[in-house]
Amino acid sequence: MDDETRRERSAATFRGGTRAVRTVLLYEPAGRDEPGAGDPPQPSFRHVAAGGSFATTLRRHLGDAGQVSHGIVTDDPADYGTLRPAQLFGAPLWSPPPASAPPLASAPPVAPTSPVGSAPPVEAAPPVGSVPPAAVPQDSPTSPLSPPPGPLGGPALAYPAGLPVPRVPGGALAGGGPATTLTPALVRERVAAQPGGAAMLLALVSALDRAGEPDAPVVVLVGAEATRIVEWITAGTLLLPPARALALGFEVNAGDPATAGVPVVGVDPATAAGLTGRGYAVFDLAAGAFPATTPTAHALRWVGGFLQDDPRAVVEALDLAAACGLEPDAAAELGLAAVLRREPALAHAAAIAGWLRDGPQALRRAYTGGITDMFTSSVTPWPRPVLEALDDAAADGLLPGRAAAVRLALLRGETDAAALRAEVATRVPPALPDGEWTAADNTTARRLVLAALNAGPAPLGSEALLRVAGRFGIDVQPSDLADRGRDLVEFWAGHPRAGFDPGLWPCGDRLTAALVDELTRRVKAVPVRRHDIAAGWWRWLLPRITTLEPPLADAVLAGAVGDDADSAERADLVEHHLTAASHDPDRFLSTAAALWSLTDPSVDELRLLKRLAPAGVVLPAKTLEGLIGRLVGDAPLAHEDVDVAHRLVDAGLVPRHRRLFQLLADDRVLRAVVRRLTTAPAGPAGRPLGDGPVVALLHELEELPARLVTLHAPGVAAALARSAPPRELLAVLRRHPGVVEHYVTLLSDLLRKPGDERHAVIAYHLMHNNDSRGLRPVLTAPVLRWATRASSRQLRRVGELIAGFGPAWSASWAAYLEHVRSQRRICRLIHPFGNH
Repeated sequence: MDDETRRERSAATFRGGTRAVRTVLLYEPAGRDEPGAGDPPQPSFRHVAAGGSFATTLRRHLGDAGQVSHGIVTDDPADYGTLRPAQLFGAPLWSPPPASAPPLASAPPVAPTSPVGSAPPVEAAPPVGSVPPAAVPQDSPTSPLSPPPGPLGGPALAYPAGLPVPRVPGGALAGGGPATTLTPALVRERVAAQPGGAAMLLALVSALDRAGEPDAPVVVLVGAEATRIVEWITAGTLLLPPARALALGFEVNAGDPATAGVPVVGVDPATAAGLTGRGYAVFDLAAGAFPATTPTAHALRWVGGFLQDDPRAVVEALDLAAACGLEPDAAAELGLAAVLRREPALAHAAAIAGWLRDGPQALRRAYTGGITDMFTSSVTPWPRPVLEALDDAAADGLLPGRAAAVRLALLRGETDAAALRAEVATRVPPALPDGEWTAADNTTARRLVLAALNAGPAPLGSEALLRVAGRFGIDVQPSDLADRGRDLVEFWAGHPRAGFDPGLWPCGDRLTAALVDELTRRVKAVPVRRHDIAAGWWRWLLPRITTLEPPLADAVLAGAVGDDADSAERADLVEHHLTAASHDPDRFLSTAAALWSLTDPSVDELRLLKRLAPAGVVLPAKTLEGLIGRLVGDAPLAHEDVDVAHRLVDAGLVPRHRRLFQLLADDRVLRAVVRRLTTAPAGPAGRPLGDGPVVALLHELEELPARLVTLHAPGVAAALARSAPPRELLAVLRRHPGVVEHYVTLLSDLLRKPGDERHAVIAYHLMHNNDSRGLRPVLTAPVLRWATRASSRQLRRVGELIAGFGPAWSASWAAYLEHVRSQRRICRLIHPFGNH
């Protein structure tokens, strides 16, 4: 911007603010602040914010020459830089008074080595209302929060123009605006020198924090010297956010506080003597008296640090907190961390770390280093999300020169969590910008992981550390682990469900080989442990089965057909391995032995064995142990077991077993007897041509094993229902009670119509036999129906057959007939022609 443009903007701003200056700042009732006899005249200093404009004025007495008022006006808050308006009292920008006028302040100027530096010489300012040419160096440095160079850091100030902006050491918020003697260090000294000054400052900041709110009292500072009042206002407003301090109007050397029109006033003791009522919060600087008010949270947060730490740094931290965009508590923690390297509370650490990516760019550029150094040099175990947020910022190139330190801090935190709690994140650290990670950093990272691994963590901790190393790309080999590697492998071998994934380890292939060796050793050393190893490891080892030694491979096959295997997967696996071995008898037998070393083959698998077995092989007894046990034991037989046993024996696959072979022979006999009974030729009325052959078959049936006869009970019952001599048939039923139920069901249907009288004899016997009383409810109705409808000849034939059981049975039958006589008479009346 050229000088002509700068002058035009400065003049325009002044003209717009002239009314505010004249009506609000410059107008004073006549004689308001005439000094008393012998008293040095005190300057009047005022600041207001009205209508979007800000104005700060100084009025001084010139002795007999009267007084001079000097004002500056702007409509841009940024023109104040980071100075509070009260600090302008000590700025060298005001019109110099005649030699006879008293100085503004007795405080010495700040030494050149002060944190805020010293201001360059300032030319004499022209009278109020004139606009001098600008003389701001074009290369004056500015802060991220400061405006371009101008009267107070920008050209928008109306008057005076042309003040150079000095470079101020420190952070981004340490400069901006003109130099001033009212530095944070100076006003902190004034507060510390005041008896009870710390408590007074806490109360003052709290009162200023509330000033301007509805029903808030006017803050009144009482002192004989305007300079001292301004020092306290400066101290108080330095501990307010810049925007809040800029909006807070004040007047020093005010006449009547009630008509001052600003929330903060400074008066002399004589004026203060008349203040009464609850509308004032009076701070008497000479007496050290102040109102007892509850401190605000803001005051409690900042006053102590201002008095105990570097005050300039605390103010800078406060200004950063106000500008960073975080919520108040997190913002304060960020400011203190960035400027004072103070560790934040864990509750706000994540927000601060995230700010390094999301905060205002200019502030991040200025303060990222301090925040990053605080996190990475701390011994505090920061939560992983905090370190990950820092690492993300580093990967995005936002932490130049500090990315490696952040990555190592994250690695240190993860190794601690892995070693102590076996906790491992899933996030894969992103690549860092070129040049940020060096070979030395990689060596440091490897040393961190190996130190944690060899410090003796539990096996789960060692495994977690290997996952950390894998995620961070750190090379670790079994030779680096020494005994810890062996401990891990032994633990892994004994805990197949630990969930270890060697694919996530940097040396996973070599540790996997070590695990296979350990499992092989265990199978060989303790064969009885095969079941545990097979059950736990078969799924993991099955894809590697071709590389395993026979003992372990056999265990894997055994586990693959275990009880917890999926039926479809098991069927596919069995067929695959048997088919692969079907051309080699020895391999086929060893495969079968391995598959069913821990469990029995199913019937379908036995059929598959029969189908795929090479000629001449005899299956291992252990493979058939379950089937044979079921067949020769005491449990009820199953048709599928007997059927597959016949197939295997007929194929010569079953080793000699006397009881099994006998059972299968009896089964063949039983099938033949049933077939002959069922297909025996019949004569008239369904009677067999002769009882001799039938009796012989019944005797043979009676002697067969009950388990076999029960297995074929439905067929046996059907054969007996073809008609058989009662005595021999009843003997079969007594010997094989498993057939009775099936036979009685058929018998009930046979008695529905006249037929072979032997069915009625057997039914009557079963109904009245003491050994089968439970059948009476089932047979009573069918027998009664048959006896009611049978002919006299049939009844006599039944009586003849029953007489064969003895006199008692004959008498019982006669009594029964007498009992049913009335039923028969009714039946003949209803069916006179016998059509029943």
